[in-house]
Amino acid sequence: SRIFLGNESVFLFQTPDIGGYSNLYLYAILGLLAGLISILFIRYSNVIEHTFRKKILPGRIPQWMIMIFVGLVVGICGYFYSEIFGIGYEAINEVLAGSISWKVVLTLLALKFILVPLVLHSGGFGGVFAPSLFMGACFGYLFTIGVNYFWGLNLEPTTFVLVSMGAMLGGINTIPITAIMIIFEMTQDYSFILPLMLAVIISTTIVQLVLKGSVHVKHLEEQGYQITEGRETNLLKSIVVEEVKLVEIELIPEQTPLPELIAKMIESPNNTFYTVNKDGNITGTITETEIRPIITEYDNVKDVIVASDIINPKVISVSNTDELDYVLKLFGKWNRDQFPVTDKDDPSKILGAISRQEVIAIYNRESLKINLADGLTKELKTIKEATHSEVAVGYSIFEQTVPMQFVGRTLVDIKLRNKYGLEVLMIKQTKDFLVDGKISAQEIITPDPGYKLRSSDKLVLFGKDEKIEEFKKTAI
Repeated sequence: SRIFLGNESVFLFQTPDIGGYSNLYLYAILGLLAGLISILFIRYSNVIEHTFRKKILPGRIPQWMIMIFVGLVVGICGYFYSEIFGIGYEAINEVLAGSISWKVVLTLLALKFILVPLVLHSGGFGGVFAPSLFMGACFGYLFTIGVNYFWGLNLEPTTFVLVSMGAMLGGINTIPITAIMIIFEMTQDYSFILPLMLAVIISTTIVQLVLKGSVHVKHLEEQGYQITEGRETNLLKSIVVEEVKLVEIELIPEQTPLPELIAKMIESPNNTFYTVNKDGNITGTITETEIRPIITEYDNVKDVIVASDIINPKVISVSNTDELDYVLKLFGKWNRDQFPVTDKDDPSKILGAISRQEVIAIYNRESLKINLADGLTKELKTIKEATHSEVAVGYSIFEQTVPMQFVGRTLVDIKLRNKYGLEVLMIKQTKDFLVDGKISAQEIITPDPGYKLRSSDKLVLFGKDEKIEEFKKTAI
């Protein structure tokens, strides 16, 4: 592209002057305001999208009529303000040059803000990359004019316009690093790196905090795609040790003779033994690792060595309330096959042992559940309330409005897996975009152990048919 387009900046401007470090707070304020405008733009765009695609277009007004109307509105606006047409780079250069009055710039910002979502969601093609730069340039210019007028400063608009372009681009598209690099690439100037990074990071952070994630991911999820990146490490956080089938723990007295110990190890299906003292407390572990070195000298030491002589005194135990995510990390750290499980309320009470194999099996099961949810998301949108969608003989998926006894409680509290034998594949949220609730949309979210259920939520559950019927009888 450099060969054909040249190595010059697409924008024409004077050398940016960021001022002293005392002016950095102004760029922070600029980033804050750009973030708020980005949020307004995204939410306004969502309202337009759901109005056109969920309320107006389906069966009420033909799409071609909507497109004609929107095109007519854009044409009328463009007749008076031709700068809104096209990519907008020429208009940005005019803003940088200060050749447009602040009233015209304010009008251009408002028109771009209002018309871009109308065009995109009525059936037009395009994106928000160039409009983000355009709106950012306009806002940066207006910000400078406003600060100079109300605070009596004499700021040069160029740097604020360029920084605002990056802040708006990063905020609307939630792409902070890309926004910074793109502004550098398009301007061929790196002298304003500090204020640019400050404003872009603040803008993007505000958008992420308010919208809880990337706008692009949310659009994909609304279309039925489930984005699972980064979730696999949290698969086991919703499961605690007491929900797992524990294996019988092998406890032997510390003074057990070596021949008796070896006999027990040969007969037992377990390969880990735990020694206990007179008080019943575990004092060490014995595995093949401890036995192997003395096998060659067995005849010489069999009458001398007892269990306490060969134990590994490092005992790692877990509580019945620990999360499996934590337990799995312990297995990786200590390279053990199992850990003894104690009662949280009475640490001296040994409940059994949890094996590495069982934890890995549960991880694979949870991963399979996530993959199943991802693959069936679009189909699940068609399931009617409280009806079955059979996925295998004896197993079904069904959708159920949250029962009243579950409202306000978390998935951890209701323990669907333990009490009913059902898995929560996903939760359908109903969100209102207008105050009166007339425009709403359904969002599919991945179950989070700490998520508090609402009365308007719908649970998408998977399990055996008989378990489903039992659950329906208890759901109020």
